[in-house]
Amino acid sequence: MKDNIGLIIKKLRKERNLTQEELAEQLGVTSQAVSKWENGYGLPDISQVIPLASVFNVSTDVLFGLYEKNTDDEVQSIIDEAHEFLKPYSSRETVKKCYDRIQDGIRKYPNNIDLLVQSLESALTLADPESRFYDEQNGRSIYLRSIREANVIIKNSKNITFILRAHTVMTILHSAYGNFDAASDHSEKLPWNTSMTALSMKTVIAHSKKDFATEKALHQKELLFHVYSAIDDIFFICRCCFNVGDYEKAEYSCRKALELIDFFMKEEKLPSYLIFSKTADISLLLSEICIRQGKAEEALSVLEKTVDFENNSISAGFMSSPLFSSIEYPTGNNMKTDEYKENIKNKLDLSVFDIIRSEDRFISLYEKLSENKNND
Repeated sequence: MKDNIGLIIKKLRKERNLTQEELAEQLGVTSQAVSKWENGYGLPDISQVIPLASVFNVSTDVLFGLYEKNTDDEVQSIIDEAHEFLKPYSSRETVKKCYDRIQDGIRKYPNNIDLLVQSLESALTLADPESRFYDEQNGRSIYLRSIREANVIIKNSKNITFILRAHTVMTILHSAYGNFDAASDHSEKLPWNTSMTALSMKTVIAHSKKDFATEKALHQKELLFHVYSAIDDIFFICRCCFNVGDYEKAEYSCRKALELIDFFMKEEKLPSYLIFSKTADISLLLSEICIRQGKAEEALSVLEKTVDFENNSISAGFMSSPLFSSIEYPTGNNMKTDEYKENIKNKLDLSVFDIIRSEDRFISLYEKLSENKNND
């Protein structure tokens, strides 16, 4: 038992980059005492158990090694249970349930990197005021909790992807809450060159192996990411122009984003989850821009096209375009549209659309959004 506890204390201390002297100082004991514990020559006094757990931010069960054998399985089970809340599709309520289940796991395993990463992803959705699923009541407390979680990931994870993602999430959240110095600190840790990715480096390896089928598939996946990124960038340019009242350039940017989507996605049987959502967001902003420029008829035409979709689903298969033919839709991916209908309806309730609210065409498209709910 001495060896077991001592090895656990040593492991936890090193994971947190603490020296024996630093740990001893926090506990109010000598470094020689810590050395004895770690080398199996003695045990911490019972009065030190809770302070030790507090310093390491773990449960006392962790110190006694009561969960070690099944930690990975239990953590994965918690993550799987959390993700079940997001099926068949997400809403603010389901994302919050997912987040709460992950937090249950973190209370048991406070420094488990996999749980912390999952928590950050849900936190970004709930705490960012610009997110569709922003939780106004709990957003700030979730943001503050995320600071600790990101710091643990950055300090202790050996997975560079997790570390970079933590920096990304905290850049966004710190910015959203006005903590711009902290946001800048995180942003400086991210690569400046977007080609510095694991995916792009894998294409180099495949090319050198002359494995051109794999290289093609990797390039196709990378291209799809770049398409998503380009659409996002154009949309954000559009919003910036809109926010400063430059409606002409805002309209131009929106139309270019929609043209880009059409160019790459017109051959697809079903747009991807992200494209489906982004098309609606861009079209709604374009319709608002048209109204602000006094082009009500054009706004109605944009809105009619926005709601002119079928409630399709796809269980499996590859993308249709030769540019993306190696990319497979996830098995069981079900494109439900209720969520987007509700999102569009909420946007149409804004006062800017009052000028066309009594138009027959507006009434008709609003009715279309309300019909067949939950039947897709």
